[in-house]
Amino acid sequence: MIQWINTIASAWAHAFWIMNLQNSLFLIITLSILYKLRNHSPRVTSLIAFIALVKLLIPPVTIEQFSGFVPSQAVAYLNILPGITTSPATMLQQPHLSVTAICFLLWFAVAGALLSVYCYRYYRFRKIAFLGEEIKPSIVPVPLRICPVVLSERCYSPYVIGFFRPRIVLPAEAAQWRSRYLEAIIAHEIGHIRQRDQWINLLQVVVQAFYFFNPLVWLLIRQFIHYRELQTDNSAVRRLNITPDDYAHILLRIAEQLVIPESHLSSPASFNKTVSSLKNRIGYQLNRKEGSMSHKWIVRYSVVMLALVMVMLPLSCDLSSTAPKEAPIVAFGELTQKPAVIKRVSAEYPESAKAAGLQGNVVLKILIGADGKVQEVEVLKSASPELDEAAINAVKQFVFTPAEKNGKPVRVWFAVPFTFRLK
Repeated sequence: MIQWINTIASAWAHAFWIMNLQNSLFLIITLSILYKLRNHSPRVTSLIAFIALVKLLIPPVTIEQFSGFVPSQAVAYLNILPGITTSPATMLQQPHLSVTAICFLLWFAVAGALLSVYCYRYYRFRKIAFLGEEIKPSIVPVPLRICPVVLSERCYSPYVIGFFRPRIVLPAEAAQWRSRYLEAIIAHEIGHIRQRDQWINLLQVVVQAFYFFNPLVWLLIRQFIHYRELQTDNSAVRRLNITPDDYAHILLRIAEQLVIPESHLSSPASFNKTVSSLKNRIGYQLNRKEGSMSHKWIVRYSVVMLALVMVMLPLSCDLSSTAPKEAPIVAFGELTQKPAVIKRVSAEYPESAKAAGLQGNVVLKILIGADGKVQEVEVLKSASPELDEAAINAVKQFVFTPAEKNGKPVRVWFAVPFTFRLK
């Protein structure tokens, strides 16, 4: 099990850190573009951020690069050391977790914890939604009746919940709001549904869990959330057929009526996550200029989007030409050229084992690399710690002719027996 984890961790480290380096460079470019376009259409900036988010999940390596990381189950039994063996020793080194494996397990644990927290919070908000009281259809205008709208005393900020059958959840005091405020909130949340923000939130959580250690990823997601909120506000303005100034006034009045505990600000699609985000949304509506999207800017946006799409592909291609690839591990039966022993070191019989009268057979499982050297050693059959250690020390010094498959050097597992007998 430990050896398997070490092997998987080695594959993970090779691909993951190259992928992280490439994506960090890509994020620097993307964030620079988003900063340049920060005062323009949120529809375009949201799309750019979405492309960058998807890019983060595209691996930079091909399947072939992983083919050699999972050891074959078939191990040939190579009886190259029959009879009595004699050799030095230190201490048996049982398989242990490598530093790479420890990093892999820590990464896996933190990523799993973040995903678990999201699942718990989603379940909690969903439970609140289904325990709430649905607003009478007569209160909601016909154009806004696209999904159920419920009131809940446990809801502190309006939000949308649900992937396939979404619901809009409002605080219980929303029943006392003026109709124009209620319509504005529902129109805003409908914008989230139209944009499929429930699914985008899930994508964000996966990316955050995968790159929880990368501050550039958190910055991108923060920007993405901001642009989506602006885009949703714009759709609400169009749906309500009001001016941006009127909508900004409504946002301010609604925010004044919401008392949101800090622990409740991270709902799946919360109306007001932070005070600064609300301030930026209101400022955008007050300062936006209708019809400012000129033909020149449309062309520029199109060029930016095309450039980003073209950059995505080469950054995610196979890196075999620049990064060394480990030779694949193949089954013994698939070899076209078997390895042969070039250098064999006899194992010394430990004096402590002789004094204790220890004897028996030790069977080691060794991984012969493409260069003919022993890369890994596992104990398949143990005689005693002292004898196992003596066998391991000896087999590590072995050198073989490389195994080949179709003329290409490969790695292969062999089982090597050592026999220790007292005269």
